[in-house]
Amino acid sequence: MEGERVMFLKGETVYLRPPELSDVPHMTRWINDLEVSKYLIVRTPMSTLSEEEWVKKQGKEDNSIYLEIVLKDGDKPIGNLSLHGIRSFDHNASLGIMIGEKAYWSNGYGSEAIKLLLSHAFNYLNLHKVSLCVLASNERAQKAYKKCGFVATGREPEEVFVDGRYEDMIFMSILRRDFLNP
Repeated sequence: MEGERVMFLKGETVYLRPPELSDVPHMTRWINDLEVSKYLIVRTPMSTLSEEEWVKKQGKEDNSIYLEIVLKDGDKPIGNLSLHGIRSFDHNASLGIMIGEKAYWSNGYGSEAIKLLLSHAFNYLNLHKVSLCVLASNERAQKAYKKCGFVATGREPEEVFVDGRYEDMIFMSILRRDFLNP
């Protein structure tokens, strides 16, 4: 049916789907909001054209999965997440997430989305480990990651420059067995 959206992974309150060109306006707004992007690796301004190119490229990458996080109620996109750097020989990948709509921060939507993607990673992609890195000052994200079963595995002092000062980077991961048997 024309205009019908793909629901790749479905949860109770959110579903995950591939990004579409119609997502570019809100994606561009999110990435250019310094309050949203200050915890991301990409902290440079992005144009609508560069976001369009990014969306077009996503279906062509074999070692990454990028998805929009959409509220079921109202079909509203609120963020995105990814598994990137998927290494099939090692059965490992890295996770990234951004809730771009600040009104939806700290409501559990990110945790639900992460759990959906982890279930796919471990049950379908047969991954062994999913890792991530987070700034030490991003306590909200650390809380969400721990809620999903991630554990801290290391810390790199003064790794990233944010808001005029250097920040420590915390490394976290979750193993398949720990996700499947909490």
